[in-house]
Amino acid sequence: MLVEDSVVDLRYLQVLLEEMGYVVACTAMSGENAIDLAMAERPDLIVMDILLEGEISGIEAAAKIRKKLDVPVVFATALSDRQTLDGIPIDDLYGYLIKPYNKKNLFASIEIAFKRSEYEKERIELNGQLEQKVIDLKAANEIITLSEEKYRVLVEGSEDIIFSLDGKWNFLTANASMKRHLNYPLERIQRMNFMDIVYGDDESTTRQMVQEILRQFSEGRKTVQFKAEFKCLYRSEPIELQVKLEYLNSEDRNEVLGKASRMTEDALLNHFVGEKQQYEIGNYLITAEEVSFRITRNLVRYMDVREVNNLRIALREIIINSIEHGNLNISFEEKSDALVSDRYFSFLSQRQKDEKYASRKVFIEYEADSSGVQYFIRDQGDGFDYRSIVEMQGVTADGRIIPHGRGILMAQDIFDSIEYNEKGNEVTLVKKFSAG
Repeated sequence: MLVEDSVVDLRYLQVLLEEMGYVVACTAMSGENAIDLAMAERPDLIVMDILLEGEISGIEAAAKIRKKLDVPVVFATALSDRQTLDGIPIDDLYGYLIKPYNKKNLFASIEIAFKRSEYEKERIELNGQLEQKVIDLKAANEIITLSEEKYRVLVEGSEDIIFSLDGKWNFLTANASMKRHLNYPLERIQRMNFMDIVYGDDESTTRQMVQEILRQFSEGRKTVQFKAEFKCLYRSEPIELQVKLEYLNSEDRNEVLGKASRMTEDALLNHFVGEKQQYEIGNYLITAEEVSFRITRNLVRYMDVREVNNLRIALREIIINSIEHGNLNISFEEKSDALVSDRYFSFLSQRQKDEKYASRKVFIEYEADSSGVQYFIRDQGDGFDYRSIVEMQGVTADGRIIPHGRGILMAQDIFDSIEYNEKGNEVTLVKKFSAG
């Protein structure tokens, strides 16, 4: 669009533009007319004479047009003084021409104006995107702040111990309940491994079972739950905890989220009189651990907590004997060799998968009342030579401590009577409660 109050200059300018390949959509000779035509024709670019006849100058007309249309304007004037150019707002100044017109300057001014217009549109678009990102970031920060507050309330305020571990079971984080229940401050627990707080020495069944659970968990990456005893700092007695572990859902992180809960006291325990139960379990040590908790938990109605814990451990060892030496037909020597060579759990896994033994079960009957408790345990194996273990009393003929088999000896100290059948695949254990 051309705006020029001189007919001669207007015609000359139109000829030059058409010779250069531009299409002149419309022409105007006053500011008022230019505004109306611009709204109607919506040109891609305007060449505007600054000094126009009428009440509106070219500068004023351009300002009004650009309030409604995003169109570049190239100003034309016979005046080259600084004062005239300073009167043009910088946002409206895409270029200017000094009369008389010539093709070279005209082409350069128009192309520069088009380029600047493109850059300006890109800048506005980018600014809009940036502003949106700022808005999105602000919203995200608000969500994160809210999430952190929820985390603080849910995690730090939880009675459960909530923690995270790396791929080697080292502690990364832990909430305040770690100190509340186990006395470990955060700065100390972050330098420890999960196995550091599992109760018992390296040869204890509990530690071996937890290590095997962690190994299977690492391979299968499926959520696991188990009960175990844990060391409490500055206390000699362990604390029983129910533990849940699961991998965080992240491709680039090998991190584990854990929760450990205190074993809750049964609200009906004071009303407990007696019970009788039967169980049929497969050949997995973790099941032996779980069932040993289940069939001893109500004994605290009649026994001291420490006594119940010792009885549970002894009972668990008897059940494990039925699995290992009974159903899976693992000899004393085979287990000893596997333990010494640190391949016991892989050896155990092979036997568990063996079709010859896989379907065998351990049967457990449990009966308790105010007078005492009785357990009957039977496996489907060929029998167990319990007499040889009792005779060894925990040491070999040459005085070496045997690496296993102490469960039977422990049971002898805890139960009032232990009776095996002749074959050695059935055992009855009885514990009498003290009067009062």
